[in-house]
Amino acid sequence: MNRNNFFFLLSLLLISCTKEQKEIIPTATESEEIVSFQEIDSDSIIYSVLKIDSLALVDYYKIDLNNDQFEDLVILQNPPKYQADPGTFSRLTVYLANNGTKSFDPVDIFDVIPDDFSSSATSLIDSKLVGIYPTQTGVLIFAFGYPYGSGRSTSLVIKVSGKSINTVFEGDYNYFISLSKLNQTPTLVLRKTAEHWGWVDSLNILLSSYCPYQVVTLNETFKFDSVLTKDYNIENYVFQGYEPYNSKITVAIPKDGAKPYLYQAN
Repeated sequence: MNRNNFFFLLSLLLISCTKEQKEIIPTATESEEIVSFQEIDSDSIIYSVLKIDSLALVDYYKIDLNNDQFEDLVILQNPPKYQADPGTFSRLTVYLANNGTKSFDPVDIFDVIPDDFSSSATSLIDSKLVGIYPTQTGVLIFAFGYPYGSGRSTSLVIKVSGKSINTVFEGDYNYFISLSKLNQTPTLVLRKTAEHWGWVDSLNILLSSYCPYQVVTLNETFKFDSVLTKDYNIENYVFQGYEPYNSKITVAIPKDGAKPYLYQAN
């Protein structure tokens, strides 16, 4: 082999190696495409979920729920028979990219986030249907029962932390007042529905049954906090015990928005 032929073959070999190297080692742009493939896969997951249970899709949200750098899913669905009924969705499914899936079906049906509650804490997603709130150890997902005239149907709070997906609250409280202390121990203020007995025009007050606020913490479980409950009611309402409703105690609610007080008839 002469010298010219040798260099010609060497050049071909180098070109071939360079081409193979380019095919094996992804560029920065290709790396981004590989990462974003998770998004394409999540769409496939949504399709699979819908195909399996035949429930109509209401909405879905792609979000990293447990800080593992992978995109998770929250899927909202509705059986066709509920399309014309009250409420908005009747199944909530949480899919963790690295730990499977878990679905939640309410006793009745879920509805939108109450206006008053939505202003008390900032959700990680822009949605009128569910709220996702960050905590020190994960996130809390809120889904609210439908507010019938007789009271709100069952609401749900789900905690996602690491690889676990658990229910921390399931109940029929009518009013979700506020959510706070998310960077410490999440604290939720709830309330049942009071019975109103009418206005006393001469005093500009509304007479109502005793219906105190209930303060609970949402850590690993739903826990009633008697100290916080008493303090909250002393500051914002009246305190005459922990029971959520008592028709034997009458509370006066001033029309001008002043603090309520116990009412004693003359």
